[in-house]
Amino acid sequence: MQRQAQAWRAGLAWAALAVLLAFQTWAYYARLPLFLGPRFVLEPWLLRRGFVLYENLPDIHTPLLPLLLAGLAPLVPDAVQRARLLLVALLALTTLLAYLLGARKIGRLGGLGMAVFFAGWSAVYDAGILWYETLLAPLYLLWLLGYQPPDRPRAPGVLLRLGLLGGAAVLVKQHAAVPFLALLLWDAGVQFRARAAWSAIGRDLALVSLGAGLPVAAILLWQWAQAGTLSGFWHWAVSYALHSPYQALASLPPNEAELRTLAISGMLVPPAAALAVRALWRGGPAGRDLGLGLVLLLACSLTAYPRFALYHLVAVLPLLAWVSVRTLAVALRAAGAWRWLAAGGALGVTVYWLVTAAPAVRPAFAKGGPPPVRAVSDLVPLAAALRPRLGPQDTLLVLPDTEATANLYCLLRRPPPGFWIYHYPWFLTPAVKARLLNALAAQPPDWAVCCPGVPDAALDPDLLAFVRARYQPADRLHWAWGEAILYRRAP
Repeated sequence: MQRQAQAWRAGLAWAALAVLLAFQTWAYYARLPLFLGPRFVLEPWLLRRGFVLYENLPDIHTPLLPLLLAGLAPLVPDAVQRARLLLVALLALTTLLAYLLGARKIGRLGGLGMAVFFAGWSAVYDAGILWYETLLAPLYLLWLLGYQPPDRPRAPGVLLRLGLLGGAAVLVKQHAAVPFLALLLWDAGVQFRARAAWSAIGRDLALVSLGAGLPVAAILLWQWAQAGTLSGFWHWAVSYALHSPYQALASLPPNEAELRTLAISGMLVPPAAALAVRALWRGGPAGRDLGLGLVLLLACSLTAYPRFALYHLVAVLPLLAWVSVRTLAVALRAAGAWRWLAAGGALGVTVYWLVTAAPAVRPAFAKGGPPPVRAVSDLVPLAAALRPRLGPQDTLLVLPDTEATANLYCLLRRPPPGFWIYHYPWFLTPAVKARLLNALAAQPPDWAVCCPGVPDAALDPDLLAFVRARYQPADRLHWAWGEAILYRRAP
């Protein structure tokens, strides 16, 4: 009888999760606003057409996500649809992994709590923006699912798999090296406190490091095979972050609304820290779980630096769900009258969270079709107006080349002329601008389209001077951001 009851509870939990996943998938695919920027639409499309990352296709991030999108092209040829489907799939995978982690460590109700927390707050945190953190979120959960505390000897395969996941995360975004290092230090600290032998600590670190080095080495070999050098990779993926004008020109602190969102969604972090210290002092798995969760939560939050945006914290959300739900589970185990107080507090916090997050999910219930896709939908009418004016082999230059305009190349099926980079001032350093101008001079495009009304990026005066010296105005078009001036190369 007891076994039958357990089976019923498990079935109900999986049924509830299936309903949540179905709603989340439908909402993000068909109702909630999305942003599919050029990094994950245009960049994979260019990789399929011979552009080489970090050489004539600079990127300041490590390459795993655009490479993944490029590799999926045979399955989903349309670049925009491919990015949309991957975004929806990664969010659903994160919700599923959040449930599995909670169910394993807390119980089925805890798993559902984690899944609902992530699915509800993800809309508040702008998870409809496909970004590197969209892939980091499930990887961080896999860290926690695959991590085994060193209470007993661990098989080498467990440590190698943990290292592989860490190396994969670093290849998604360099910032992931910080939480991965925090995980290794935490593990070594737990072993040190347990008076493990230094040889055992060193062996475990060596195995994890070996696992992490394998995917990194594979990517470096791939880059060498593509470019014949690693200098471009080193410059854009490593050196640029340390020695560039990016921090000075692109830094963006959180605003008041974002700080309020962080305070509400993270209101259980202070009591979680108090519980973790108390539990660690006494010993036991709850303290280790909360402690590791808090360490990773703090370390992963660095992914929001230096240009703060809530979508940079999408990878932190599952960790925040883990810490919050684990804290509620510990509190609900209180004895006597404290148990009723904890239950009332948990219910109040849950209701408050649901009410706060509900407005972000409300567009899913609005009437009408799917909303416009930022960085794509605005460009569709402009692409339609340009298409009949361009000959079958004509080439095009877009000014300024930004997240609002660059997908025009993909929509028109016209690759940019030889060298592509955003025209934001922190990218157009004197050396990069000179290379771009030299590439344009060597192979001048047949057409240029200037969009002076695009926000966040002014027309670079040197690039504009290049166009005005070699091109003649041919037409004026109107689109979402005002007027677009079409220039034709002078004979």
